[in-house]
Amino acid sequence: MKCCEAYGAALSAFVDGELDEQERGELLAHVEHCPNCRDALSELMILHTMFEELPELDAPDGFAERVLDRVHAEERAKKRSRRAWPRVLAACFALVVISAAALKILPAMTSKSDSAANEAADNSSAMDDAAGGAANDGYSYTYAAVQKDSALSDEDFLYKGVPEDSTADRSADADDDYAVITLDLPEAADFLREHGMAVYVEADDSVSYLVVPETAHELSEALPLDEEEKAALAAAEELVIVEVAKAEEAPAENNAAEEEGNT
Repeated sequence: MKCCEAYGAALSAFVDGELDEQERGELLAHVEHCPNCRDALSELMILHTMFEELPELDAPDGFAERVLDRVHAEERAKKRSRRAWPRVLAACFALVVISAAALKILPAMTSKSDSAANEAADNSSAMDDAAGGAANDGYSYTYAAVQKDSALSDEDFLYKGVPEDSTADRSADADDDYAVITLDLPEAADFLREHGMAVYVEADDSVSYLVVPETAHELSEALPLDEEEKAALAAAEELVIVEVAKAEEAPAENNAAEEEGNT
C-alpha cells in the first residue's frame, strides 16, 4: 500500500495530462502490474469524463457582494486584534515585575527549610545505599537470565528456519496486460480526445489511448466502425488500449495540383 500511496498524486496528474513522457511511462508500467492503482485510475478517468460533460453554472445573484462583505468583516476583526496587543504587553510586563520581586523574597524564606531538608536527605541516602547493594545483586541475576532466554529463542528460530512459502513467487500479476483494440478510422482519435482519454503511446502511423469501459461502449455506437471493432469495444469490461490509425497525408504533388485547379 505504501507503493500505491506514492502513486496517488501521479494518477490524478495523469488524468489531467500534467505528466511528461517519462513520468507517464513509469506510471503506466506500475499500473499494469497493480490492480489497486488500475481500479483507481479507472475511477479517476470516469470522474474526469463526467465533469467535462457537466454544464457550466453561473454564480447566484449577489454572490460577489456577499464575498466582499465577508472579506471586509475579516479585515475589521484583524484591526481590533492589533489594537488589543498593547494591553497584552502591559499585562506581561506587570507579571515580569511581580515575578522578579517574588524571586528576591522567596530565597530568604526557604533557606532555613533547605538546611533541615538536607539533613534528612543525608540520613535517607545512607539507608538507600545499604538497600541498593542487595537490589543490584538481584538485578544482575535477572539480566543474566533474560540474556540466556533471548539466546535460546534465537537458536530455536535459526533451527526452525524460514518457512518454505516465504519464497513463493509473488509475480502473479506480471502478465496482467491491457487488451488492445485496433481501429482504422482516424476520426476515433477526435472522439477519444473530446471524452478526456489520455494518450498511452504515440507512433509514426498510430496513436494509442487508455480508455475506460464506458467510453469504449459509447465509441462503438457513435462512429461507423467494422462489426469486429464494434464488438470488441462493446465487450470491454475494464481499461483497454485503443490504437487509432493516423490519417494519411496527401502527397505534395496532389496538393499543388489542387491549388492550381482552384486558381
